[in-house]
Amino acid sequence: MSQENTQLTKVQGYNPKAQMIFSEPIAGSVPNSTPKIEFKRINISTKNADGSIGELILPTEKLFSFGVSENVSQESGKVTGYTFPLCMYTREDPKDEEKEWVDVFNQIVDNCIDHLVDNREEIELFELQRSDLTKAKGGLNPMYWRKETVKDEQSGKKVLRNVEGQGPTLYTKLIYSKKNQKFLTDFFNKSDEPLDASELMGKYCYANTAIKIESIFMSGTGKLSLQVKLYEAVIELMKTGKQRLLDRPRATSKVLSAKSSENTSSLLEDDNENDSDGSLVDDNEQEKEKVEVDPQPKKIVRRVKKVIK
Repeated sequence: MSQENTQLTKVQGYNPKAQMIFSEPIAGSVPNSTPKIEFKRINISTKNADGSIGELILPTEKLFSFGVSENVSQESGKVTGYTFPLCMYTREDPKDEEKEWVDVFNQIVDNCIDHLVDNREEIELFELQRSDLTKAKGGLNPMYWRKETVKDEQSGKKVLRNVEGQGPTLYTKLIYSKKNQKFLTDFFNKSDEPLDASELMGKYCYANTAIKIESIFMSGTGKLSLQVKLYEAVIELMKTGKQRLLDRPRATSKVLSAKSSENTSSLLEDDNENDSDGSLVDDNEQEKEKVEVDPQPKKIVRRVKKVIK
């Protein structure tokens, strides 16, 4: 889907019901799959404050991450993709901004669920119920909360509830070109120097990120999943060794310079690919497109890649 004016979307005040746009279901298949593996995808975009339409990309506060991790297939033992888990709350005292981000994300998921249930005939899931998509395990919301089993005081039955004092974790997908064996999610340090994603494997860090709510993916078996991608991140590694002293060439990224800019600037560029099988590995490259960001004092805003499905 071509986006004419993709911008970072302000979380504060975002109204999913009024601003989100869903495409018609788009059929596709996994290249060179035997037997043929088919799927459907509903692309997601948003109405911007200026009336234009673009992709839905949300910036985050500085969050803790365990670093890049591999997804390995239990059947084949092969790597199927990469994730970058984000702990959405500050451990001791969650900030209001962090809670608001999670609340808006949940509203976005709820709006996706409403759309799927209202249009179940179009995706040929005629018996789809809202309860199928809101259950704790196997539901549409990818936000993970650690659960514990407790006894309900009224019914006397055992129920699951979120573990008190522990915030949610969002396992964002890295954008990776299987064809070119290349990471397309960009990582930078605080000095605007590029970082190699492969060197962030298992590295504890803090990250300011741009997260795209890309699409709703339906596998050939009818399983529905929300595709949430990590487009770009500014990384602050936790200190574990000696300090680096020598300089290295800086990237041409405009991200950190936008932090102090007072004018809207085009920062986010895309060169993303389809994950046609719903995995983290993308296959079909798309054209680049610039993204504009409204300046916010003391906020890090970076150039972001865009996946077009």
